[in-house]
Amino acid sequence: MNTSMELASRKTATVWGINIRYVQAGEGPVVVLLHGLGASLVTWHCNIGPLADAGFRAVALDLPGYGDSDKPDHLTYDPGSAAEFVLDFTRQLGIDRFSVVGSSGGALVAGLFALAYPEKIDKLIMSGPAGLGRSISWFFRLLSVPGAGEFFYRLWVQDKPDAIRHIFHRPPDFLDQILPEM
Repeated sequence: MNTSMELASRKTATVWGINIRYVQAGEGPVVVLLHGLGASLVTWHCNIGPLADAGFRAVALDLPGYGDSDKPDHLTYDPGSAAEFVLDFTRQLGIDRFSVVGSSGGALVAGLFALAYPEKIDKLIMSGPAGLGRSISWFFRLLSVPGAGEFFYRLWVQDKPDAIRHIFHRPPDFLDQILPEM
């Protein structure tokens, strides 16, 4: 069994005039993987291979403003816009119906997508959903502001790699491999 993204092909799509990095592996029913706020498709490092091995076509993307995708200033970067973006991204790839898995803020986007486009969804999986409820916490709002979010995220995580280790009760073995890319 492949436990990493080794078999995933790295690709780029242009949606809304924005270059989007994504990876995909496998054949079969499509599973779209949405990362959380301040993360990237690296979130799914240990899931791509097993999904492909299990007979799925796994597609993980860097949402606009994250990872290696473009970071245009004109976007609002709110969860509703991200859900609309997922619709156009999947259309661009010729994907009509799929399961969607979201982690943290990506789970909020996945949930909004499922509410807006239930006919597109086979299954919805929300892992550690952030921002569910009547309001979004001030911390998540701050991280979603272009410029400010990057600045505070950099202070909290990128300049202090050990900070992310403290989120885990038992840090996974692969954490040292993915922290530099995150």
